[in-house]
Order: sequence, then C-alpha cells, then structure tokens
Amino acid sequence: MPHFFFPVLNALSEGRVIRKVAALALRILGIVLALCGLVLVIEILKYSFRPDTTTEATLGGLLFSLILLAAFACVVEIHFYHARNIGQLGETSFAVIPVVSILCRLTGEVYATLLVGVGIGGCVFLWLAKVSPLAFLGALGGLLPASNLEASFLGGALLLVEMCLLALAVLAGFYAAAEGLLLAVDVADDVRRLAGQAGPAQAAAPLAAAVGSAAPGDFCKVCGAVWVAGNNFCGNCGSRV
Repeated sequence: MPHFFFPVLNALSEGRVIRKVAALALRILGIVLALCGLVLVIEILKYSFRPDTTTEATLGGLLFSLILLAAFACVVEIHFYHARNIGQLGETSFAVIPVVSILCRLTGEVYATLLVGVGIGGCVFLWLAKVSPLAFLGALGGLLPASNLEASFLGGALLLVEMCLLALAVLAGFYAAAEGLLLAVDVADDVRRLAGQAGPAQAAAPLAAAVGSAAPGDFCKVCGAVWVAGNNFCGNCGSRV
C-alpha cells in the first residue's frame, strides 16, 4: 500500500509546516499593519491641515504622524524579525511550543511599541493641538485603554506616563509567558532524558539482585562478577574460578 501522505504527516510532526506557515503569516501581518498605520497617519494629517486648524495643531499633527510612522515601522520590523527566528528554529520534539513562545514575545513587543508611540506622539499632540489624540485612534480598536484627558500640560504628561508604564507591564507579562513555555519544554526534555536513562538501570536490576542473593561460590573472587555455573573461567576478568 503506498503511503503517499506520510511525508506530510512527518513534516507536521517535526514542525516544518507549522514553522513555514507561521513565518509567512507574520510577514503578511506585518505588511497589513503597515497599511493600517498609513491609513491612521492620513486621518491625522487630514485633521491637521483643515482650514480651521491652528498652526500649533498642524505642527502637533505632523509630529504625531511622524512618531506613529516610526512606531509602525518598528512593528513591521518586529514581525519580520520573529518570522526569521521561527524559520531558523532547529529540529525539536515539540512542534508548536517554541513557535508559541516566539509569538508571545512578538505580541508583547508590538503592543508595547504601539503604546509608547501613542504615548509620546499623543503627549506632543495634546500639548500643541489641545485635543485628545485618542479620538483619532479608532483604527486600533480596543488595544488602547480609555482615558479622559485634560487639554493641558499635565494631561499630556499623564498620557505619556500611563502608556509607558502599561507598555512595560505588557512587555514583562508576555516575556514571562514566553519564558514559562520554554521552561516547560526544558522540564519535559529532562523528564524524557531521565526516563531513557532509567531503562538500562531497570534492566540491570535483576542482575544486581542476583549478585546480592548469590552464594559465595556463585561469583568471581577476583572481580566479584557473577559467573555461569559450569564455566571454569570468569566471563568478566578471565580468572580461573
């Protein structure tokens, strides 16, 4: 019977297919996020260059747009960086856990990068335009915390501190989750290795029991090895029994 599907199953079990698909998906997602960032920046620029917009608001919108562009550029680079890491994963007995660990790191880095970008750019925009920047960030959905900001220097500073602290907490949490997964893999590998070493020890247990219960004439007086009755020489050291 031809086993035409065996190569596919072997690739799945070894993780090759999963790694290739995950790496490709990250690259595509990075490009999609770049387009989303461009759309968001365009919306901010439209507001900044309206006829009734003040010079300070226009300047704030420009700076906010540049900072968001830099943040989204970092997000795209994060996706391509981890796509390469997934593609370079070596052979392992675990097909999914290493990939999930990398995805945890990626999620924390992307979220933290966006939070810091919004914090810095939004702070500058709030100081100059005297308008809350969160009104322009609807494209980010529920990724950003809701906050009632005052159009003042203190409101901008609070936005910056809030976003940076939240970014630090998110990054630490996702990194801890990633390291926990890798720790679980290490423990599982150690258990497997110990289980493999226990096999020969268990096989040698009957021999040790035989030595412990043997009569004085049942083992070599030179090396102490058990010898088979009827042999004239020790099978371990060659001494005459």
